[in-house]
Amino acid sequence: MKSLFAFLAVLSLVSLTAFTTVRTVIGVNFDRNCAGYLERAAHANTVALAIPALEKGIAYLTVNNLTEGYTSVAYRTPDEDIGFFYTNLNQSLAELKSLKPDASALEASNVLMKLRETLIVNGEKGGESLRCPDGISIYGSNTIFAIWGWASLIGLGLGILMWFVADFHSYR
Repeated sequence: MKSLFAFLAVLSLVSLTAFTTVRTVIGVNFDRNCAGYLERAAHANTVALAIPALEKGIAYLTVNNLTEGYTSVAYRTPDEDIGFFYTNLNQSLAELKSLKPDASALEASNVLMKLRETLIVNGEKGGESLRCPDGISIYGSNTIFAIWGWASLIGLGLGILMWFVADFHSYR
């Protein structure tokens, strides 16, 4: 019986390691192909630099069908609304493109500052991060990932607990 619980603990640990690896790879892929470009657009000094970066980020969202829905599993909150995020990005792009070539430096600066405020959120400790719905990188599979992660954690905890309980009873 003790070996069964040890097997459950090891199997759950392998599952948790696989979950962490897959989740990390998907997150890095999203960062490389979308979030990085959105951050680049937010930090651009000219409209000419911001437009292609924003277009690449929006193109990734469009191709991967990240245009509507909520990333939450249990309940919906406004910060998890992919549709709002996607629409906001498209409207920012339209505003950048509508800026006339002969626009003053002040007008261009104002549009770029507005874009930055749309894309970047300042953290409590002074850090900056991209403003996008949590879990967007795994959208469409959020429930599967939530179940996989929790099942792995619970299985690991139960396996270790029962392994120690079985070990304790074997010494009595």
